[in-house]
Amino acid sequence: MWRRSGSGIVIKPFPAVAILLVLAAFTFSVNPVYGSDRRKPGDVISRRLDSEEALEDLEHLYEQLQTVHMDLYFSRDKAAAEASYGQLREKVEEKRTRTLRELYTSLAPFVAGFNDAHTSLTFYDEFTEYTDLGGGIIPFYVYLREDSIILTETVAETEVPLGSTVLSVNGLSAEKILEDVLNLISYERKAWGLAMGSRLFPIYVLSLYGPRETFEVTYRTPDGVKEEVLLPAVPLEEYNEKKSQLYPRYEGDWSLEFVAEDVALLTINTFAGSKKKEFRDFLEKSFREIQANMTGNLIIDLRKNGGGSTNVSDLLYSYVSWKPYRNFARVEVKYSDPVLMGGGGGLNPFSRAWEFLRTRFTGDNVVVYENDYKKPPEREYRFDGDLYLLVGRSTFSTAVDFAAVIKDLEAGTIVGQETGGLATCFGDTYRAELPNSGLSLRISYKHFVRTGGFDDGRGVLPDVEVSHDPIAVLNGTDRVLNLAISLAVGGTT
Repeated sequence: MWRRSGSGIVIKPFPAVAILLVLAAFTFSVNPVYGSDRRKPGDVISRRLDSEEALEDLEHLYEQLQTVHMDLYFSRDKAAAEASYGQLREKVEEKRTRTLRELYTSLAPFVAGFNDAHTSLTFYDEFTEYTDLGGGIIPFYVYLREDSIILTETVAETEVPLGSTVLSVNGLSAEKILEDVLNLISYERKAWGLAMGSRLFPIYVLSLYGPRETFEVTYRTPDGVKEEVLLPAVPLEEYNEKKSQLYPRYEGDWSLEFVAEDVALLTINTFAGSKKKEFRDFLEKSFREIQANMTGNLIIDLRKNGGGSTNVSDLLYSYVSWKPYRNFARVEVKYSDPVLMGGGGGLNPFSRAWEFLRTRFTGDNVVVYENDYKKPPEREYRFDGDLYLLVGRSTFSTAVDFAAVIKDLEAGTIVGQETGGLATCFGDTYRAELPNSGLSLRISYKHFVRTGGFDDGRGVLPDVEVSHDPIAVLNGTDRVLNLAISLAVGGTT
């Protein structure tokens, strides 16, 4: 998104204006405290909208999807989408009022039905506000599989064995919960939907079923014994604290370890554009250390990397390969008015102005950019040994793009499972809020064709495939990483 620089014009207000500003600042800094004391967590998501307001949000949502998306009906027939929209309108109109939570769970499946993982309606802001006010959330972690919910750990100490299969929660069957959660998630590959559902399970449970003080869980132990446990809701801080203890390598942005003789491990959990400088510093320090240790094998773990900016992933590539590269063979961009008027991330003011004039002059708002290969910049500490890249179902967006570069240029060996995100896909999002509910809508306005210039409808496929066992990882056995280490030191698979 366009960000104003910190070196803007300094405004020197008149004394009277300054006094008013101070009073206003005091008012707005004090009043919310009292307001927060009066509000209950549940009030946030139970705010009611009448049918006219809900219908206006639905109409705005569909209009924005059609206007902004690069190719909205690429996988969903337009006639079928129109029929679904008509049915949804009827449901919205027949109910006089509905809560914000109910509106989200009505509209999100419609957006998800277009099968673009970068185009979605989210409940993140509402969840954050709810938890900031002290609202409790579901007190356990799960790993969603195609047909089951695996309980990986509880927040509080219990006697529930790791790897137990959830049978029901508060009387709802696990099958129903799994179906409901996946209906809210936008994805091309179901593996990504399952990964998102696992990672954001508390958000989806809250949006679907509302606040709960306790959770009655029926489960089957790995030994086949059916048990029940009653667990109290927990604050988000407590949930996250336990999560960081369970998955320490994935709670930070990046880390470097030496995991075996002559083997270094870089865990890269984000390519966030806002952290480019910090990432550059981390890479220089890490590769200086790798070179000083004369390490000949490097493993990069992208299994929990949900993406970011190719400007950041380019930095990593420049340290691991000398081969000329391109992130994408081709990029197709739809410059709709909403994108040009400020809602599209990645466009600077000059680009917006130029494309606005060009689209008005030509009447064509779609541009195709063909990309040539380019040399990575010189690096004093560039790695020149054997590279292994770990990927899985939680590897998404820019992380997939990086994996595709390594795969298509044969710059390293890919180990793990097929990436959750597609290698050729839609992306870069226009962001807006629905006018009455304030729900956040994200819509792709670009289409990216992978480095190799083809679209097989798949994620990046591993050269060496190995299944992931979440329970084994919690018990200290990471099969994917262990296999990569074995390959690096010349062992067998």
